[in-house]
Parts: sequence; C-alpha cells; structure tokens
Amino acid sequence: MSGSVPNNFVSQNGVTTLADSQLNTAVQTDQTATQLRGFVGIVGMAVSLQGLSSAGDGGSGLFYWNTGTFTDDGITTIVPYGATGQGAWIRAPGLYSIPKYTVSGLPSVAAANQGAVAYATNGRNTGEGAGSGTGCLCTVNSAGIWAAVYSGVAVTS
Repeated sequence: MSGSVPNNFVSQNGVTTLADSQLNTAVQTDQTATQLRGFVGIVGMAVSLQGLSSAGDGGSGLFYWNTGTFTDDGITTIVPYGATGQGAWIRAPGLYSIPKYTVSGLPSVAAANQGAVAYATNGRNTGEGAGSGTGCLCTVNSAGIWAAVYSGVAVTS
C-alpha cells in the first residue's frame, strides 16, 4: 500500500493489496464507540458503527472522518485516542437513533458527555410510581446528572 493508511486496515476476502485511494470503497465497521476511538481515519472514509456502548443499543449510525480539532461527545463526535487535533469521526446527519438503557444502565456522567441524550426504558414520568416507569427521554445536564427531559430532575425508575 502507498500513502497514508489507517493503522488497523485489514485485507479480507482474497484482496491482497488496496491502494489508499480505494479505501473509500471498502466497508469499515466497528461495534462500539470505544473501538472507533482506536481507529484514525483519512479524509473521505466512512465507518458504520453498530452501537455506542454495545452493538444494537440504539446508538448505531454512519460516521465520516473530518480533519481538525473536535471535542469527543461520545454520540455525534468520536475522537480517536492520541488523535487530538488531527480529526474525528462525525456522525452523518439524519442517521441518528437515540440509545436505549435502563435507568441503572445509563452511562457514567463525565464532562465529555454533557448534553448526551438517551431513552431510559424504565424512567418515570409525572404520576408514575417507583418501579412503574414507562420510559422517558433524558439528557446529561449542566449539573452533571441524567435528567428527565420532561421535568429536568434526576431520572429515576
């Protein structure tokens, strides 16, 4: 291969060489955002992500490589480890589905995921008692908690 090639490129199905200018013709996929963070791309490359935390969790989508400096938000922008200032994987518009978790399974809150959105499948809405939540949309707010969008308070099950 010639030129700049991603460090984890693998040839399969009888293909022995592939020019870097042809990498856009190969389907790239990763199961999780953590795996995608281990993959530095090149301009024009796209990756199909199977989920954010695990394959099929509702966070799947198509990401494309863009050069520049980005902040990793764990949902729409994924910056590979050690690639700060080089570029990031950007979620293609219109292909986003909201990841689904139980309240106890919501990802840990960190500065990097402020503004993250998820659907808590057993989250409580107004008038629902403990243990009988029917599900609600929630987000990581500026106070650093997963909050129900409808009420702005910490999401509970």
